[in-house]
Amino acid sequence: MGAYYAHFYSVLSFRMVSMALFGMLMVMMLVGGLGQFPGAILGAFFIVTASELMNPLGAYRDVIMGALAVILVLALPNGVMGLFLKPSAGEVEND
Repeated sequence: MGAYYAHFYSVLSFRMVSMALFGMLMVMMLVGGLGQFPGAILGAFFIVTASELMNPLGAYRDVIMGALAVILVLALPNGVMGLFLKPSAGEVEND
């Protein structure tokens, strides 16, 4: 996506990425599941959808998004994709 962005705008700079955007991208990866490509897509879908639905809340949106991210990371350590993947031989399944 970065290559497409650079080609479209004809410039690429580290100043284009704000801390808020960087944080949102990190939360997308964590929610989706690290190391799984479909997880990044699912994480992006969930975070962008939740963010847009909470847009009328204004400044409270960031607080709620942060709390949801912490809860999801604690509840699903392997991200959303962890629900669809079978546990490895070394992992213990918690029911």
